[in-house]
Amino acid sequence: MDQNSNYLKIWGLPEGITEHDVLQKIKVIGKVIKNKQLNNVWYIVFEDEVDNDSVEFLQSSYPQLQYIIGTEMTPQDIQKFASIFPKMDDEEVQRKKLEQEKLQEIAKKQQEDQRQKMLQQQQEFLKQQQEEQRKKQIKEREEALKREEELKQKLLSEAKQQMDYQQRFQQQKEQEDKQQKQQQYEQIQYQLEEQKRLELLRVQQSQSNSQLYNQQTLDLQKEKLKEELALDFAKSQFQQKQLSEQKDQEFNQKIQNLKNKLTETEYQLQQLKDKYNNQQENLQKQQKEIQDLQTSLNYVTQQRDNVIAKFKEQQSNQGSSNITQEDVVFLEQQQQQQEPSSIQNMLFKFEFWVFLIGVWILSQVINFFT
Repeated sequence: MDQNSNYLKIWGLPEGITEHDVLQKIKVIGKVIKNKQLNNVWYIVFEDEVDNDSVEFLQSSYPQLQYIIGTEMTPQDIQKFASIFPKMDDEEVQRKKLEQEKLQEIAKKQQEDQRQKMLQQQQEFLKQQQEEQRKKQIKEREEALKREEELKQKLLSEAKQQMDYQQRFQQQKEQEDKQQKQQQYEQIQYQLEEQKRLELLRVQQSQSNSQLYNQQTLDLQKEKLKEELALDFAKSQFQQKQLSEQKDQEFNQKIQNLKNKLTETEYQLQQLKDKYNNQQENLQKQQKEIQDLQTSLNYVTQQRDNVIAKFKEQQSNQGSSNITQEDVVFLEQQQQQQEPSSIQNMLFKFEFWVFLIGVWILSQVINFFT
């Protein structure tokens, strides 16, 4: 709007018309900021631009009325307005002050909304990261517990199988020992019966021999039979001992194999526990890094708020504001183009945002002084 387009000069009003009546008619054209009557000539300044069409209705009420709008005024008329209404009178200062406060309030609200939006995005991102870490930790813990339970079940199953094998082996060994003893008893019983039969036969056949010869022969036969029985028994015991030692050796070998397998399983279990402990330590480090990044983020946010507060204070002291909607939209677009994909990107975004604020403040100060 031209700085003179809101001027209106009228004259030729009927004598006796009051100032109140004139102002009531003129208010229909627009909001009156200033007015002055000198020698029945009215000098009026409106808030908005004035054109010929908006003034024509006055002529219908006052046919003798004459007027001229600001865009058609001569330099002398403009100079007359300037002499009547100084540019920086109290009303103008108050109006500009209100406009400045209004602009500052709008900028403050937009900046606060922007800050709240960014803080909310930061909190949501950090919350999402923590939730993902928590789910990952729970999943790893469940997997570790599952593997540990599977190992326990495997060890219990193998131990049970080994106990069953040992029990069957012991029962088999006892049964074999019992059978061997039974066979030895039957063999001895048979040999004794055979000895009696032979002795009876010898007695019957050697009745004609002398008593001494028969006795000596019988003694020799008894001695021979005893030696044969002792030899057979010794052979049987030796064979039984060899068989028992062989089975004991096999059993000991299986026991040793089971011990080796248990040792290997315990080693695997220890490795799983060490891996789980390392994962726990790494998780704690990650949580500490997230906490440190949050602290740094809060520090950057505080520095940004301090810069904005300092800039507002400087604007208030200077009594001028050049904040525009385009500047705020530009900052919002710069922020929307940098969506956080990680904690590092988020910090970079804040540093870049603060840098833009600093450049923008510097440009506004330069514009103010120029």
